Amino acid sequence: MPPLTLGIFGYPLAHSLSPLMYEMAIEHLHLSFRFQLYEVRPQDLPAAVQEIRAPGVHGVCVTIPHKETIAPLLDGLSEEAQRVGAVNLVHRDGDRLLGHNTDGIGFLRSLREEGRLDPRDRQVLILGAGGAARAVASQLFQERVLSLTIANRTLARAQALATRVEELSAGVKVQAVSLGGPEVAQAAEEADLIVNTTSLGLAHSKGGDDALPLSPQHIRPTQVVMDLVYNPLETPFLRLARERGAKTLGGLGMLIYQGAENFRIWTGSELPVELVRPRMEAALKEAAHGA
Repeated sequence: MPPLTLGIFGYPLAHSLSPLMYEMAIEHLHLSFRFQLYEVRPQDLPAAVQEIRAPGVHGVCVTIPHKETIAPLLDGLSEEAQRVGAVNLVHRDGDRLLGHNTDGIGFLRSLREEGRLDPRDRQVLILGAGGAARAVASQLFQERVLSLTIANRTLARAQALATRVEELSAGVKVQAVSLGGPEVAQAAEEADLIVNTTSLGLAHSKGGDDALPLSPQHIRPTQVVMDLVYNPLETPFLRLARERGAKTLGGLGMLIYQGAENFRIWTGSELPVELVRPRMEAALKEAAHGA
């Protein structure tokens, strides 16, 4: 029997580490799967979903820019994917394609295991209001944070997310502010945890390495600052936060831990994190030196 196909939907995908992670796990565990890149332009997403309905395709992970737009093209959504309104994993169940969202699980595991922070009763500032922000906000509400501020360049988008997640948990204070406005400075200074979910600082983004989602002058040594960007390993924002004395976390842990949950859903096996992480760190360092 030929191996089943797993893959990733996104655009662009040239710098994705997902193939490395999953191919290492498949080889290490001697599983009958292969991993494929599906570089899908936004206008081609409906056709790509039809393509993975073919026999032999077991599922795909989903990244930018398809996390929100793929949901209505699937046959069903998990409870978490419905709550978040975004999908990062598609899994075949018989003839049905089911959407899941494991970003929140990956985020929380990284925060607890690497950041040594329990978000319960903490004040949190989220920078950005896209699909990743939705997953993080949903997870934080489930963990009963004390307050949550969502800051975004487009205030209406932040307000829409704030309204959505506020409905999930009564009694938690939530507000939306404009990124760059005076309210975000106050929220940053009061926060126990700051999470950047924007792509600012991404190694291959148009903004370049000098792009910052928030001025570091508002960061305190007692805070945990997390950037979901994993390439580079330390973004300019994280470097400046570290220099201010804050505890910092890059996005690689979240990527690996949500990948581990994806792998478990797809295969029923545990992804060998201790094997995968050093290789992924090495690949990012190698890419940085070759840039």
